[in-house]
Amino acid sequence: MKNFTWRRAGAIDPARLGGQRHARPEQCSRSTSARPTFNTAAELSRRTPATTLLFNYLGNFSEANGEQSANNERINGSYDLRLNNDWFVRPALFEV
Repeated sequence: MKNFTWRRAGAIDPARLGGQRHARPEQCSRSTSARPTFNTAAELSRRTPATTLLFNYLGNFSEANGEQSANNERINGSYDLRLNNDWFVRPALFEV
């Protein structure tokens, strides 16, 4: 009766977990100036015929010459109620 959607790319088998999962490292690099950079994006969603619940995460970390030059994170979320096939209402939306 409930339809769960999980997304994550990687070693987890979605068929075994009963859904899809998705999370991917966008970029992980190291240049000649010893400057590591890590970018991460992840999405978690639950969709039913009547509702949709979405969570997104974006993270960015960078270091130059032993000092942190970037450390940014963002989390978004929303909750939708479907009125019919064409219309929905979004009573909750947040960003941290």
